[in-house]
Amino acid sequence: MNGGRYNKEMLRAQSKAILLTLLGASLVCPRSQATLVADLYIAQVPSTGLSGSALDDAFGAALDQVLVKVTGQ
Repeated sequence: MNGGRYNKEMLRAQSKAILLTLLGASLVCPRSQATLVADLYIAQVPSTGLSGSALDDAFGAALDQVLVKVTGQ
C-alpha cells in the first residue's frame, strides 16, 4: 500500500479508461438529430377581452400551447 496517498499512475489509467469508455459509447450509440420547429414560442388563442381576467385566461392558454410545443407533452 502507499499509505493513503494517491497513485498518479493509477489515476492516469483510470482517466484513460473513462475516456476510452465514453469514446466507445459515443461511437456505438445511435446518433440523434435536432429537428427545427417553426414558431416554437408563438401561440395564438382567442380572447374575449384585452384586460383583466379575460387577458389572464388567454395568456394561460397561450402558455399551455407553447409548453406542449416545447416539451412535446
